[in-house]
Amino acid sequence: MPFAKCPNCGQSFHLHIKGVPVWPDEPNGEKEMLCPGCWIDPQVGHQVYFIREKPIKFDPEDLGVVIEKIMGAEQETPIRHIQFVDGRIELLTRDKIYVDLKHHNSTTR
Repeated sequence: MPFAKCPNCGQSFHLHIKGVPVWPDEPNGEKEMLCPGCWIDPQVGHQVYFIREKPIKFDPEDLGVVIEKIMGAEQETPIRHIQFVDGRIELLTRDKIYVDLKHHNSTTR
């Protein structure tokens, strides 16, 4: 079975790949690639987790909602204001955000 490891959050995950004859090159080896929770572009309203450590641990206090996406000429990628369940608001870069896939799939069409 093909597995990959996310360089952003540190999780290992299973890949479903069609038409690829050999994966990976080494037996029991893992490729590095972003997992869905780390490559989805977080938008306002998405529930997300703050990545404090790798591999990510989904602690309830690290759950929040994107309340603002800030684009700026001086930065390569947007940064986001996240409001957490305890009320605090933090400004985070994409590499510190994991999109909560359970809620993402139910809110997108």
